[in-house]
Amino acid sequence: MQVAICIMSLASFFSAFIIGFVKQWKFALILSCLLPTIMIIFGVGGGMIAKYAKLGISEYAAASTVAEEIISSVRTAQAFGTQDKLSKLYDQNLVAAQRVGYKQQLSGALMLASMFFVIYAFYGLGFCRSLPQTLLIAGQGSRMIASGELNVGLVVTVLFAIIIGAFSLGMLGPRIESFAKATAAAHKIFQTLQRVPSIDSFDNGGEKPDNIKGNLELKDVSFIYPARPESKPHLSFRLSSYCLEEREYDNS
Repeated sequence: MQVAICIMSLASFFSAFIIGFVKQWKFALILSCLLPTIMIIFGVGGGMIAKYAKLGISEYAAASTVAEEIISSVRTAQAFGTQDKLSKLYDQNLVAAQRVGYKQQLSGALMLASMFFVIYAFYGLGFCRSLPQTLLIAGQGSRMIASGELNVGLVVTVLFAIIIGAFSLGMLGPRIESFAKATAAAHKIFQTLQRVPSIDSFDNGGEKPDNIKGNLELKDVSFIYPARPESKPHLSFRLSSYCLEEREYDNS
């Protein structure tokens, strides 16, 4: 759907500009200064939207990971009474994602506002506007009519062709956000697939101790209940664990 709208917008844009240049190339060329302005707005605004879309997906992914881990170990969380702590951790990720979303929407709003401001400002460049009191004629279209290069019909045709082309290009603005989200999500997936682990389990290098004794000893171990930290049970123990060596004996 988004790709189809983009193709339609680009086709309308090129068709409108071709019509404008065929009808009166000089007037269309003057009005074409609208195009680089809109491209600059799209470049800056689209870059900001893509940046915040990527950050938003990362924050939501972190929140989803926290929720998945909590749900998978819900019995442990209930046993240790860590519901409040885990819920605060989940809320922190959601708040971070919400702030990124605000910045993303603000970037999109500023991009569209700037684009439509430029488009409507170019109405004043093309339309005829006269002030009889001062005999002042403003607007490039009226100047070219006065010089005999254009008539009213050509002014309206070329002006609206360029404006329709600009509006068609403007329809790509909301689609940039969708493409930015898709690009950010795809980048996250490919980054995961292409990640090289820092620890290679198949590597035979590294230090290898000559002698290892697996003896373990715990002294004066005590504990408290997480749900009742003020209640300290009078219990401590000592645990020693010794590893037995496996030896081979010759039966002969």
